[in-house]
Amino acid sequence: MAPNLVLGATDARWYRPLSENVYRFSPMRLSPGDLKRIHGTDERVAVRDYLDSIGFYQELIRRGAGPGSK
Repeated sequence: MAPNLVLGATDARWYRPLSENVYRFSPMRLSPGDLKRIHGTDERVAVRDYLDSIGFYQELIRRGAGPGSK
């Protein structure tokens, strides 16, 4: 399950030739108000949500590195 699928063009398209398993999703929490501002006036993300997404990617890399990785 992906927390938030990204339907638009992303940098992931450049990885497609390298793997069939390229997923376009965002771990960032977005409120209905946030969704209205994407690529528009006053686009922003809450600091807490941004930090949570960094934590998600840190954990993803940690787990992907295998057992015993820090």
